[in-house]
Amino acid sequence: MAQIPPDRIRAAAELHGLIRAAGSLLVAKDGLALEVRGERAVVARRVYRLCRALELPRPTLAVRRTAGSAGGRFVCRWRQALVLLQSLRLLDPGGRPRNLVPAPLLRPRLAPAFLRGFFLGAGSVDDPARDHHLELDVDGNAPQVAEALLAALASLEVSGRTFGRRGRRVVYLKDGAAISQFLAAIGAPAAVLRYEEHRIRHEVRSSVNRLVNAETANLGKAGTAGLAQIQDIDALRSRGLWSALPEGLRVVAEARLAHPEASLRELGAFLDPPLGKSAVQYRLGVLHRWANRPGPMA
Repeated sequence: MAQIPPDRIRAAAELHGLIRAAGSLLVAKDGLALEVRGERAVVARRVYRLCRALELPRPTLAVRRTAGSAGGRFVCRWRQALVLLQSLRLLDPGGRPRNLVPAPLLRPRLAPAFLRGFFLGAGSVDDPARDHHLELDVDGNAPQVAEALLAALASLEVSGRTFGRRGRRVVYLKDGAAISQFLAAIGAPAAVLRYEEHRIRHEVRSSVNRLVNAETANLGKAGTAGLAQIQDIDALRSRGLWSALPEGLRVVAEARLAHPEASLRELGAFLDPPLGKSAVQYRLGVLHRWANRPGPMA
């Protein structure tokens, strides 16, 4: 028995996923008809090429204009689709649609092709400059398909999630690295490069903003703390206690007056000999307690 070439097996897996994602069955007078609809011409072209590669009945191609749509919808139609659907295992032996996705399509060998087809038919990915979000849209009456997509993703070590929306199921990815891994797995290297470029640029911009905000907050805290410490020193002076300060406290107080915006670490470096941050913080704490203590300083 001749072995089926791997390329044909992968093409069948992709076409299976594409029809599951964007196909509609129609009961016609002369048998079971099938339509695959897409917003992009690339989907229709891909369906036609897969059918030609698999030597399956080829569809007729049409464009249906719709209100509010500049380009309309691209439609692939088979008037008699029984042979096609049965060969792709989309129908059971009795001619009824299969709700379960064949197990081989959920394993690492064929999952990329199956997911590629489904993504072409019912997938979308947001601009990574705004958000990391990829979706696979599933008919709400086919929860088994959503579970199958999660299993196919898991076989590629990509963790997906699902939720309901307006009577449908959505399988989604929210992690930028996972989205890049998905795009690479389904054979879209150019899309990976574009996505990674925007993702890294967005993450670098976010990191810079976080650092700037944190530094600004730290400077604000340091400035507020420095002002409070100068007020403590002024209080000691107004109470006539400056001359009674021990030498170790006075040199720190003088350094603070000379450098009101310096951090504790910077303040310690101005001293001779230098002091560490904790030592400076302790001495300023003593000054604060003495400045706010009622009565004469002990």
